[in-house]
Amino acid sequence: FTSEAIENLHQAQILNDKDARFLSETYWFYRTVENRIHLPEDRHTYDLPLQPTELISAADLQQFNEKREEVAKLVDQFLAPHAKKSEIVSEEELEHKFQRMNLTTPEASETWEKLLRSEARSKEKQRDENERRKFLNSALENIHTQGIDKNLALLNLSRFLSSIKAKTSFYSLFNQHPELISELSWLFSCSPYLSHILIHRPEIIDSFLTKSFDLDRSDDSAFYNSLQDYKLLSDLASSSAFLRNRNLDLLVKNLSDTTDTVVKELMGDLAKKNKQSLDILTLGKWAGREMVLKSDLDFVFLT
Repeated sequence: FTSEAIENLHQAQILNDKDARFLSETYWFYRTVENRIHLPEDRHTYDLPLQPTELISAADLQQFNEKREEVAKLVDQFLAPHAKKSEIVSEEELEHKFQRMNLTTPEASETWEKLLRSEARSKEKQRDENERRKFLNSALENIHTQGIDKNLALLNLSRFLSSIKAKTSFYSLFNQHPELISELSWLFSCSPYLSHILIHRPEIIDSFLTKSFDLDRSDDSAFYNSLQDYKLLSDLASSSAFLRNRNLDLLVKNLSDTTDTVVKELMGDLAKKNKQSLDILTLGKWAGREMVLKSDLDFVFLT
C-alpha cells in the first residue's frame, strides 16, 4: 500500500519524479533492513543496531541515517505550506479565564488547581504542554459562555482528563476539532449520565466525532463488544441532540431504532449459528416505539 500511495501522489503531481523515486527506493530499503533485524531471533523487533552486524553493514547504517534525514526534509517541505503557527497559551491566561468564571467554592478551586498543575505525558514537553493548555483554554471559554452548571462541568472535565491519562494525542485531536471541545464542555455542564459514558469510555471519542461506527465481526467477543459500543454511541448522540432541541418524540424514536438495530444484529448472528430462523414479538414500550434510556426489553421468542 505504501508504494501505491507514493505512486498516487506522483500521478497527482504532488510528488515530482525525483522525490517519488527516492521515497519508493527508501521504503523498500527500510523494509529490507527491517527483515534483517527480524531474522536472527525470528521475532518482530524494531531496534536498529548501533554497530554493524553480520546482516546489517556499516554502509547500511550510514545509508539508513542519511535517508532518514532526507525523508524528514521532504515531509517538512510537504507540510510547511499547511502548517499553522502554534499559539502559545500562558498559565496566566488560563488563570484569568478561570477567575472570570466566578467559581469561588473550595471544591472548584481544588479541581482547577489539579487541572492547571497536570502535565502532558510526552517526550516533546514544551510542544505538548502547549497543546494541553490550548485545550484547557478552549474548554474554559466554552464552559464560561455556554455551561449550564459550571461547577459540574469543571469537575467532569477533570475526571475526563484523568481518564485519558494526559495523552497528547487526545489534546491534538480536540484542538483540531474545536466543535468537539464545545460539545464536550456543554455535555459536561448539563448531563452527569452522558459525562459518565465519556469519562469511562474515552476511546469512543473518534466515533462520536465522525458520527460513524463499524461493527467488528472478527469473533464473538469483538462483535458483542462493538454492539455495546454502538449502543453507547447511539445513546450519546440521541441524548445530546435531545438536550439541544428538547424533541422528546425524536429521542424515543432514535432510542427505539437503536434497540431494533442491536437486536436484529444479535438475532441474525444467532440464526447463522443455529441454522434456523428465530423471531421475536416485541411488547411494552418497545412495541409502542417509546424506548427511553435504560429501558427494559419486553418480548417473547417465536419459533
